[in-house]
Formats: sequence, structure tokens, C-alpha cells
Amino acid sequence: MKKYLSFIVSLPVLFASCGESFTPDFDTEPIAVLNSMIMPGKVVTASVSHSFIGTMASLPQDADRRLVRDAKVELYVNGAYQDEMKFDTIYNKFVSYVKVNPEDEIAIYAHTDKYGDAKGQTVVPDSITGASWTYTVTTETDYDTVIIGGGEVLHPKAHVFNYAITFKDPADEENYYFLMSESTDFECNDPITGENDSPLDAVYSQDARYLIFSDKSISGKEYTLNCSFKITNSYWDPAYGINQVCLYSISKDYYLYLLSLYKKYEGLNGELENLGLAEPKFIYSNVNPGVGIVAAQTPVVDIIHDVREYLEND
Repeated sequence: MKKYLSFIVSLPVLFASCGESFTPDFDTEPIAVLNSMIMPGKVVTASVSHSFIGTMASLPQDADRRLVRDAKVELYVNGAYQDEMKFDTIYNKFVSYVKVNPEDEIAIYAHTDKYGDAKGQTVVPDSITGASWTYTVTTETDYDTVIIGGGEVLHPKAHVFNYAITFKDPADEENYYFLMSESTDFECNDPITGENDSPLDAVYSQDARYLIFSDKSISGKEYTLNCSFKITNSYWDPAYGINQVCLYSISKDYYLYLLSLYKKYEGLNGELENLGLAEPKFIYSNVNPGVGIVAAQTPVVDIIHDVREYLEND
């Protein structure tokens, strides 16, 4: 059976002795790509496209050209056919208005005349009730920022918002979580988020805005996740004073997909792979045939925190 990736990297290897280039003989025939993120109570959407050679441009217009708009896409819930999903020009995806619930098993089947079939399925995570969040604020000198003016060099004041997100992990089942924030000043040094790191991984910088973890150390227990957000009053604007933090319960498929991305691009292996000193890691896919990811997530806590009042009062 052939193995495919959603993109295939072609790197010329230059030989100084002959001055010619060599391109590895990859099977680059495009195949169907299916991607879907499912949430309870929301419309179900799916994107159908085709694989491509990694040296192609990846601009938005190129991604739009790779979309397959005439595919036949069917939705099944708990093994029962629901409907044929229709391409929606507003979503730019195939859409079904069937609403799904936690613990539903979702399967999506896509057929394309040119690129073949793509099939994937997942289970919507159960909801977690009673989760809550609190925060405290501390004010400190921001030594990472320098203001030069009037012959003086100053460090401005910064507000640090320390969030405590408390939830109880459901017992007797495997659970997986995804913590995210769009703020570049978001940090989470909670021990549980480092469960996938080796000691050497801690040496390398990581994107703290997107963190995944499992319940293997907290199964059936109540846990408080600690993270923080810093904002410096010297360069804020009204839009910057809104902080959003989301904690999701995610399907195992989504966890394995995000973990494979992390192992490929972050930590020690990511650095070594960038230098050509480590074997390339594959991105996880639960779509077969074809490639892609059909995944689900259920919100646990969604924090939308307006912090502008603290800056306006400075």
C-alpha cells in the first residue's frame, strides 16, 4: 500500500563534482485531501482539496485553487446516513446543517472524479460541566521593553494577568485537551503541558499559544491549569486589550495530529530536522484513502477578557 503526505517536499541535492541536480523519485500524483473540524451544536463543515508538491507556492490563492468544489461529500452520524454536504461559497467548504452532539461518532466520505476518495471519522468529545476560571493581576517592571526619550532609558510598567482554569477530568476514559490563545504575550508553564517533552526539548523555544496534553496524570481528578498574559501599557491599543484563552476537550485523532506537528516542528527534533540532521517525521492522518484530518473539539472554558480598564487607569 502506498503512503502519501498532503505535501511532498522535493529538495534538489547539488553535486559539486558534476554541477547537476538530483530530485528524489517521489510519487507525486495528487490524491484527495479531506479536513474537518467538528464541534457540538455547530454546522458540520469539510474542506476537500488535493495534495501538492511542497515546492509549490502556498499563498491563499494557491490553496483556493486546490479546492475541489464538485466532490460528492456524505455525512454519517453514529453509522446512519444524514445527508449529502453541499459546497457553500460563504464558508468556502462543504456544509451540512445537521447538528451533532457530544459522544456522537462522525464519519465523512468524499469522492472526487480526478483525485479519488477520502474517508475519515472521529468521536465528538463529551462535554465537561462545572469548569471555571479566575484571575489575579500583578504589576511589575517590564525589563523586556525599553523606552528611550528625553535622554532617559526607561522600562515601562506591565500588568500580568494570572489565570487559574479549574476543571474535573471525566473518569474511566481517555481524555485529551488543547489550550490556545491568540496573544503573543500568553505563557503557560504549567507542568502538565510539558508531558510530551524530553529534558532537551525544554532548551528550545516553543509556541506557548498552542498547547496539548492528556489526562494520564490527572485521570478522574480535579485540576487547576495555570497560565498568564502580560500587557505593557506603553504600546497598547484598544484591540490589543482583549485577551482570549480557550480550553477544549479534543478527540484522540486531533491530539495525535497536533502532537505529530509538535514533534516535527518544535523541540529538539524540530531543530535537528530543520538542519537535516534528523529523519523527517510524518504528520498523523486519520483519513484513508486520501490524507487529512477529521477531528472534533468541545469547549471546556472560553475566556474573553477585556483588560483595557487596567491600562486606562494607569
